[in-house]
Formats: sequence, C-alpha cells, structure tokens
Amino acid sequence: EKVKLQAVQVDSKDQTEGLQSEIAKLEAALMAEKVKLQAVQVDSKDQTEGLQSEIESLNERLRLQTQLLERARAHESESKDQQEKLEAALMDEKAKLQAAQVESKDRIEGLQSE
Repeated sequence: EKVKLQAVQVDSKDQTEGLQSEIAKLEAALMAEKVKLQAVQVDSKDQTEGLQSEIESLNERLRLQTQLLERARAHESESKDQQEKLEAALMDEKAKLQAAQVESKDRIEGLQSE
C-alpha cells in the first residue's frame, strides 16, 4: 500500500508540475497577447487621431470654399445688377440721342423751308 501511495504521490506531483508548467506557458501567451492588443490599441488611437485631424482639415477647406463660392455669387449678382443698370442707362441715352436727332432734323427742315 505504501508503495502504491508513494507512486500516486509521485504521479500527482508530476501532474502538478506539468499543470504548473502549462499554466506558466498560458500566462506568458496571455501577456504576449495583451502586449499585442495594447500595440493595436495605440495604433488604432493614432489612426483615429490622424483621421480626425484630416476631417478637421477637410471641413476647414470646405468652409473656405463655401465662403469663396458665396462671395463669387454675391459678386456675380452685383455685376449683373450693375450691367442691368448700365444697359438701362444706355437705352435711356439712345432714346435721348434719337429724340435729339429727330429734333435736329425737324429744325433743319424748318430752317430749310423758311
């Protein structure tokens, strides 16, 4: 019985040592995975910050382009208004010129008939 008990104790000790060795390997693998995960998290955070910075830059460019477009539209509208005023003034001057021509013609004819 004593021999059997000693054999069981040796076997149990061997199993315990084997399990402890396996646990140590698993703990080492777990630590390695934690380190990899932390590296991925840092990289992901860096990428996210980079993308956020790029988005902010693009938003600023869009804001500036929108302002430029609004200014261009306002200038175009002002230019169109000014063109319409100039065309109206030109038409008015043409009408005055035609009236003056008619008046001059009538005077000439009046003087010629006298």
